[in-house]
Amino acid sequence: MAWQLTKRKAALVTLVVLIVFLLGSAANEIVIIYLGPQSQVGDVYALSDEKAGSVDQSLVSSNTRFALSLFKDLIAEDADRNVFISPLSISIALSMTSNGAEGSTRDAMARALQLGNMSLEELNQGYLNLIESLENADKLVNLSIADSIWIRDSFEPYIKQDFTQRLIEYYKSEIFSRDFRNPQTINEINGWISNQTEGKIDKMVDEIDPQLVMFLINAIYFKGEWVTSFNESATKEADFFLSDGSTIKANMMSTKGNFSFYEGEDFKAARFPYGRDKIAMYVFLPNRDVSLDSFVGSLSQGSLENYIDKFSVVKGLEVKFPKFRIEYGVKRLNDV
Repeated sequence: MAWQLTKRKAALVTLVVLIVFLLGSAANEIVIIYLGPQSQVGDVYALSDEKAGSVDQSLVSSNTRFALSLFKDLIAEDADRNVFISPLSISIALSMTSNGAEGSTRDAMARALQLGNMSLEELNQGYLNLIESLENADKLVNLSIADSIWIRDSFEPYIKQDFTQRLIEYYKSEIFSRDFRNPQTINEINGWISNQTEGKIDKMVDEIDPQLVMFLINAIYFKGEWVTSFNESATKEADFFLSDGSTIKANMMSTKGNFSFYEGEDFKAARFPYGRDKIAMYVFLPNRDVSLDSFVGSLSQGSLENYIDKFSVVKGLEVKFPKFRIEYGVKRLNDV
């Protein structure tokens, strides 16, 4: 059995704990990197698995709803462009911020994050369990989550201690007080981000607006080793069909193995695991007559979880996948 991605642009979605990246586009594939169900593989992973099993399912559901809602709005806002984001980074940063909010502001943030009736304590404890479950999830997967707060030194006296203490306790956040007028502060912030992302993002801040009093930063780094790898020698140039119907030549990776697979009414999907099979990438390929926009529009927390539950192993599945490269860019999320 063969399965081939034949549209130009890929789309990444994230579920959370469930994890991590959401890549979208106006073309025709969706890719989801997903932290899968709990599994026990020796004592070395016992604590990680225990923590993963204790993550509040309300938080999982909230993160999935938030990720899909954000994804749909960004695809509408950036039509015909690739969208690559980490909804988990955004939800963690907003959840950190909500610890400093009260009254109607906190209520509005909870609605945006789709938290339902979760209390602040439940939210914080849920993220602590999630972050700790990922720290040693797999020796073949490098997955780290880091948080920091950078405070303008003149503003520090106005910060309530219980706010910073909660962020240290639940989000393992580092706290820095700096002179924002000093150019060296920009270098420090960029250096922290570069260090946490293994040099993949080496410059995020160019200047600090005089009105800014605080940065809350979340950085996620992911590098995984495939269970079934793509042999470089098997990569060949082949026809690649664009979303407008035209054809170009592209380098297509290929492999063959036993993969979980599911064919829905208007799409096909396959699962590509990493390491010890706790974390995996899911690729959704809508049928030729189904646009990515309409497919993404049909996704919900319930439908996505239902699809994933229906995957089953297909032996000898041949996969061809286009090589692609995604690089860091800036996207302001104020409006969305």
